[in-house]
Amino acid sequence: MRPLLGKAGFDPQRSLVNGIYRAETFSICHYRRSEKNLAKRMLRLRFHWIMLVASMSLIAAVALPKWIQVEGGAWTIDPHLLSEVQLALKSTLPTAYGGRLRKWNTYTFQYQGKISVLGGRFVFVNAFCDSSLNDDQMRAEWVEVFDGGTCYFRVEYDVKTKRLRKLLVNGEA
Repeated sequence: MRPLLGKAGFDPQRSLVNGIYRAETFSICHYRRSEKNLAKRMLRLRFHWIMLVASMSLIAAVALPKWIQVEGGAWTIDPHLLSEVQLALKSTLPTAYGGRLRKWNTYTFQYQGKISVLGGRFVFVNAFCDSSLNDDQMRAEWVEVFDGGTCYFRVEYDVKTKRLRKLLVNGEA
């Protein structure tokens, strides 16, 4: 193979951009065939990059628990408040109930904005490991199970104090 000397040479007219000489994009070692190889390699790299991003998104989606807002609440929870609830719960979960609760990503969470008897706002959270209900059914009704142990619990998040309260874990049969 012979290098393309015409492209590798210095041409002041082609190299002058806005009064500044730019570096040539081809070196003395650049061959015709490598342009095709470079294009193929770039296409393969792009494909691998897309696959990597897609698989990382899939892994992230699998690792994150599902949060479902149950219809009929006294008020609607905005995404910022929901992230506060998630952060409070995620930081408390490993030590709560004597450290016997399951890992964060094993739960599905239902939540709803409620108002206490004294008028205080709180978020009611119902957590469970598995359910035969689909998302639409879980938006319409609470998943309630008696027994089941640490696979099922309920907790309230006080909006004013930004604290969790009233953690109730199901018993074992």
